Amino acid sequence: MLKKIEMTKITIKPTQNPSILKFEFPDFITQNENFEFKNIDEAKNSPLAQQLFYLPFVKTVYISGNFIGVERYNIIE
Repeated sequence: MLKKIEMTKITIKPTQNPSILKFEFPDFITQNENFEFKNIDEAKNSPLAQQLFYLPFVKTVYISGNFIGVERYNIIE
């Protein structure tokens, strides 16, 4: 039996900083909390942020309100 999976529309937006992309969700993903992770060790309580750090270009992960921001190292276009 197949389980129905609902898709969430995520909007990708540039920011004023060209090395940061913002992934916006239609609903809040955190309630009155902001998170900034500089490495996989800091992200130990966030499985999503930890997984993002497995990508070699991820420098910083921001999670706040209805978005996730991903800062990349400048060595990659």
